[in-house]
Amino acid sequence: MYEFATHTNFDVDKHRCTNLLECTNDSTISVQDGKSAVVAYIDFSKAFDSVSHTKLLAKLNAYGIRGNILSWLEAYFVKRTHETRVSTCLSLEETLMSGVVQGSGIGPVSFLIYVDDYLNIMVLLSNYLLMMSRFI
Repeated sequence: MYEFATHTNFDVDKHRCTNLLECTNDSTISVQDGKSAVVAYIDFSKAFDSVSHTKLLAKLNAYGIRGNILSWLEAYFVKRTHETRVSTCLSLEETLMSGVVQGSGIGPVSFLIYVDDYLNIMVLLSNYLLMMSRFI
């Protein structure tokens, strides 16, 4: 069985360069010890804005959320509009094609449901890459 460890996210007090250096050091030590190293950096800076409504609704359905509740959530997320005000100027209204509402209670929960299986995917991918590295 392969060891899979999740590294901490970027600390507020640390610069990204420091984290990259720490990761490089940890990976180098692993390789020197005869172990394999797989690193995945995921940028969640625009994560809430990139949630696909279609995929989110499919995942909610897969979790057993159906009927009126799913219809209500679809009405809540789909066809939302956005406009930006700078001083007295107001932009044109645009329909949002993706994203969950960040200032709401359901937005962060929906995001967590959306990304829930990504850790499992990363574990499977990591194990596959480690397995394949034996043949290289």
